Amino acid sequence: MSAAALRGNGSTTGVSTADVIQLLDPTEVFGTDNFYYDFFIKAENATGAGIWQIDNSGYGDMAGASGVSGEGHAEWLRRVQIGNAANTGLVRVNSTGAGEVSWWYALSDGAGYFPTVFSANGSTSSDVVFYFQPGYQYDIVSDGNHSWDYWDGSAWQNLTNGTAAEFNIEAPATRKVRMQPTGAVNFTFTSHKR
Repeated sequence: MSAAALRGNGSTTGVSTADVIQLLDPTEVFGTDNFYYDFFIKAENATGAGIWQIDNSGYGDMAGASGVSGEGHAEWLRRVQIGNAANTGLVRVNSTGAGEVSWWYALSDGAGYFPTVFSANGSTSSDVVFYFQPGYQYDIVSDGNHSWDYWDGSAWQNLTNGTAAEFNIEAPATRKVRMQPTGAVNFTFTSHKR
């Protein structure tokens, strides 16, 4: 998982909706209902104009956003909730003017860090994602039919022994680990420094 899911910045010139950003997706992270982000946008010249938008089964302006238009005009949206039945962490900059807008965003919860877990237990019948801490060993126990995978930066890969009832792994560099159950699965894991 890229740090771009936590924070980023950029600029856009001209009318465009191409700056789509994938934030952390609370619908996939175990035990998480939503995340909160801060967003900033500023018109850099007289013809710069734009607004932050969120995908809630179609893009619309973020709650509280009025947008910017004209040099120096800026807007800061604090603690915008990301996560509901319709939103999976997708946002975009909607640049509506011919000029330039600059922008940035950052996860406001957890001081801008991944939602790292060192231990957890639960039961699920749907895919769940965890963020493990690099440099830690994780001891995993789970019942039922399942597969544990890790994100290699571009695709999910099966973990060695990821279908076993009990195994241990070193946290992957990308941090992101997924458990895919077939039916209900109970799981628990703990971690310790290597």
